[in-house]
Order: sequence, then structure tokens, then C-alpha cells
Amino acid sequence: MNKAELRKIYQAKRAQLSKEQVEAGSKRICDLLFKKFKFGEVSSVHIFLPIETKNEVNTNFIISRLWDKFPSVKVVVPKIADLAIESFVLTPETKLFKNSLGVPEPLNGAPFSHPQIDFVLLPLLAFDKSGNRIGYGKGFYDRFLTTCKPHVTKVGLSLFEAEESIEPDAFDVPMNFCMTPEKFYSF
Repeated sequence: MNKAELRKIYQAKRAQLSKEQVEAGSKRICDLLFKKFKFGEVSSVHIFLPIETKNEVNTNFIISRLWDKFPSVKVVVPKIADLAIESFVLTPETKLFKNSLGVPEPLNGAPFSHPQIDFVLLPLLAFDKSGNRIGYGKGFYDRFLTTCKPHVTKVGLSLFEAEESIEPDAFDVPMNFCMTPEKFYSF
């Protein structure tokens, strides 16, 4: 199956999830993430804000836990500008708005330099057992990851398990890990 077909399949699978299923899966992903990684050793985490209408993993659980348990870790979120991702520090005081794609973005906040990011949590529609991911097809995150330090930790978050294999494009940046409600994948 090609990427376009998989994208359609997983968008349909996500659309069938109830809000309760998304929330329960998101909480399990959050718990597993904090069991597997030592955030006390990280200075910054770049994390996407969920598009609720697309049933994305609710990362607000992760953000709240980072603020509560690891106050020294900077939580950094994306904002789309000219087909690129800009990054801003997120605090409880940050005001958010939804852009034209329905993505929550910061209205205010301090810009954050990509080479300073230690850890990136990636949105995705599907992924495979080699760490290749399929997003919405615009390449925002692949371009963004090339601006981060070479050994930034890249972790995908998915409500579904891995496909056997996805043929990557030349510009695709593979993940190091992926978390689902049931499993931790290391690539």
C-alpha cells in the first residue's frame, strides 16, 4: 500500500474512535512515556498540540505532567509559518488559537531555537516497524527535524500499532521510538 492509501485508511480509523477511546489511549501513552524516559535529564521537549477534530493523541496529559513533575523542562510547541515550523515556549499563561488547519498554536510566547531542542514528540497517522511515519503529507515535521540537532530524540505518538513496512521518501526523517497505548517501539 502506498502512503496516500495508508493516510486515508488511518484517517478513517481515527474518525471512528470515540472521544473516550482517544482520551483513554492518550492517558496510557502518557503513562508509558514517563515510564520509558527520564525527563529529569532533558532540558526541552517539543510537543505538538492535538487537533481534537482529527482525534489526535491528546498531548495535554503529557504537558501537564511535565509542568507538574519536571518544572525545569521547557515545553516547546510548534507554530506554522510559511510552510515551516517555528517553535515557542508554552507556559500555563500562553494564549492559544486555532489556525486555518485547526491546529492550536501559541498567540504569545518566547521563540525557541530548534538546535536547543532535546526531545521531540511527533504526530502521525501511521508508522512501520522500522520507524518510518506518515503524517498529513505536507512534510512540516520532516523539514523541522532537519533544523534540530543531529541526535535529537524523536518519538512518535500513535493510537494504533505499527504497519509492517512503509516505503519512505528520500526526505523522510525516521523516528527513534514510537508509543502506542499498548506498546513501546524502539527502532
